[in-house]
This record gives sequence, C-alpha cells and structure tokens, in this order.
Amino acid sequence: MPKASFYFVLYLIGIVNLLSIITERDYALDSLVRDYEQPLKLSAPSVSQFVVSRSDTVEVLVSNVKSSLERSTIQYFVTSQSETGEVLISPIIDSETGNAKFAGVFDKPGEYRFSVWANVMRQLPKGAGGQRVRTGSDTATLLIVVSNEKSEIPGTKFSMGVDKKAEQWVSGIPYIKTVFVNTDPRKVSLAGLPAGFRRGVVGDNSIQLIWDKPMPGTLQIALSGNAGRNLSTALDAASLAFAVNVEPPTWNPLPQKTAYWNIPYTFQSRVGELDVNDYTVSVFANGSTPVSSLATKQFPIVVMPQPTWSSMTFVATSINGHEIIRTEIPVKAPPPPQIKWTSSRLIGDDYVISFTAEDVGGKDVNVNCTLVQPSGLTAVLSARHGKAFTFTVKNVTATRPQALVIRTSIHGIGGVSAPLDRTFPILY
Repeated sequence: MPKASFYFVLYLIGIVNLLSIITERDYALDSLVRDYEQPLKLSAPSVSQFVVSRSDTVEVLVSNVKSSLERSTIQYFVTSQSETGEVLISPIIDSETGNAKFAGVFDKPGEYRFSVWANVMRQLPKGAGGQRVRTGSDTATLLIVVSNEKSEIPGTKFSMGVDKKAEQWVSGIPYIKTVFVNTDPRKVSLAGLPAGFRRGVVGDNSIQLIWDKPMPGTLQIALSGNAGRNLSTALDAASLAFAVNVEPPTWNPLPQKTAYWNIPYTFQSRVGELDVNDYTVSVFANGSTPVSSLATKQFPIVVMPQPTWSSMTFVATSINGHEIIRTEIPVKAPPPPQIKWTSSRLIGDDYVISFTAEDVGGKDVNVNCTLVQPSGLTAVLSARHGKAFTFTVKNVTATRPQALVIRTSIHGIGGVSAPLDRTFPILY
C-alpha cells in the first residue's frame, strides 16, 4: 500500500502539470484571439492644405493589419461632411503597406471635411475557428483647407500625434516611431529626443523617429516641436508625449523542449508582446537547413521532424531583417511509453488493478498484460489500445492468494517497453 500511495502522488503531480500546460495553451490562444478581434486603426493629419485646381494628396496610415493579404486587399470608404455632400477625393492604396493617399482637385477655396474608414476580410487563426470574417476600422476625419496659393494655413495651430501612446518593444531591433504633423514636416524642429534617437524618413505629413539600439526598460518621451512658420508661439508650438516599454526578447509561451522523429511538433510561441506584424519565425533543421518560414499571424507552425535531424532551431526575424531571438531544441528518437500505476484494490471477490500509459504527443498505446502468479485464476484486460486500462483478476477470494504477479509490456511509436513484472500484495 505505501508503494500504491507513492504512485498515486506521482499521478496527482502529473495531473497538475497537465492542467498547467493546458492553462498556458489556453492563455496564449486567448491572447491571440483578442489580438485578432481588434479593429483596424486609421491615423491621419488633423489638417491638410491643398491649392485650388492643383492635384494633391493626404495620407492615411493603417495599423493592426495582420497579413500581406489584408494589406493588398484593404478597402477604403469616404463620405463628405460638407453641405454639398460631394466626395472630391479618392484613395490610392499602397498594396505593400495598406496605407492610402487620398487624391483630389478642388476648384474653389474653402474648408472640406471627409470621413474615412476601411475594412478587410480577415482569416482567423485555426485555434480561433479559422473562418474568414470582415473586420472594420475606426473613422478618421480629414480636414482639407483649400487656398489660392500654397502657404501656411492662417490661424491653424500646429499639432503632432502618434498612433499609439504606449507601445511594447524588444531589445535587439531598431524602434521606429511615426509622428504625424499638420504642416510641412521638413520645417518642423523637435526638442526633447532621448539619447540614441535620430530623425529618419520624412513623409507628406509625417516624421520618423528611429532608436537604433533600444535598451530594456520603460522610456517616457516628451517632445516639444515648432512648425517653423514664423507665426506666434501659440500657433507654431506643440508638444507630444508617448512611452515605449522595451524587454529582452523571450518566447511566449516557451516552446516544447524536445521534438521526436516522425511525430508532429507544433510551434506557436510569439516574441513577448511584440506586434505580430513586426516579425516572422523561421525553422531550421540541424542548425542550417530551412524547413519553414511564417509570420506569426499564420500560426501555428507544424513540423514533422525527420530521423536525419538532431536539432530544430527557431529564429524570429524583424521585418527589417534583424534577428530577434534564436532557440535550438534537440530532436530525438521517441522513447518507449512508460506505465503509471494508479490504483489496486479488492472489489467484491475480484482484485482490480488500474494503470495508464500514453505515447509521445499524448497518443494511444497498445498493451499486453498477463497474470504470472498464481496460476489457475482468470484475468481480464479492459482494452488493448488506449491510455487508461483496468486489469481484473476474477474470484481471488475463493483461493485467497497472498499476492498477484502481473506482467505488462507497452507498444508505442518509440518501440516496446521492456516486460515489467509487478507484485501486488492482497489484504483481505
């Protein structure tokens, strides 16, 4: 009985570990589903200036796009908020980024307001059902001031904005932040850039700020800007604050530590809280042989390890080509399944022994079980294929043996376990 109690404790520990793994899996899947449920977000300058009878554009940026297919098939819609209701602008969509430039020509001066929104057909992850659903965006307002000549918009206060006031990042890859402005970005001066930041590409209404070597920690950025229009401070000055939290790159959740030949290995780890659009994951066999390369939005990655493999390497790479994190795991021959005794007791006239066994990956096994001693008794195995088994020795109370010896062997993908003889004392 003490041995039975010991194995029962091991069984409980196994159950607790299994529940922990299931909880971690469900948490990761829930986080992924919540991320896919987020709508698209549009960002646009608060004010844009056009010149009468001259074609011009205003750019609208989109975020939370999950795939290259979404970026290439995104649809934009625009309505006029002006009294005439006439829509005088139309989108030119960049299929690489999903962003759009709204082009138009106006024949008379004035202020024109438009509402813009977008939607995509989104492929949900397999764990979230795998179906295609239409996902919309918030609504952005475009204010276009049309004048007879290109000049600063009189009385318009300079403003700056960003798409996210707080952002997660990882060390090891450059951090790029786009700041939107409502004036000529080439004239804008910025003060308050932290050490290590520099100005990058200037767009139609935006300025890129680049941090080449992000360091772990939370950085609060407070910028002061000047539009450079030689207007009053009240009109030409603006401020902007945002934060970025940088963490060392880690997999979330941690990948399984070992893979086995000819048994599917599922990889669905993400890099911390980094946006899934910012990196891809590649799989290599034996350190250098390419196996697969997918964006995390296409997860999970399912790989069938081959007997010629000794290792698998998972590498996360940013969209700019920077390696973020690399992890190698061993690939081995699958081990033979092991038996776990769960209970043994006298039930009426019969002695009932329960045990479990499963193969690598939680698959079913084949079991052989025979009564070695004493002879002359009838024994029945509940099933020969599965994970949970009952071995019943019939009518032991008739002869009252002091103990039973049974022999088991388990057949699995990794081969056959060595025959195991086990003695079960009987207390009447």
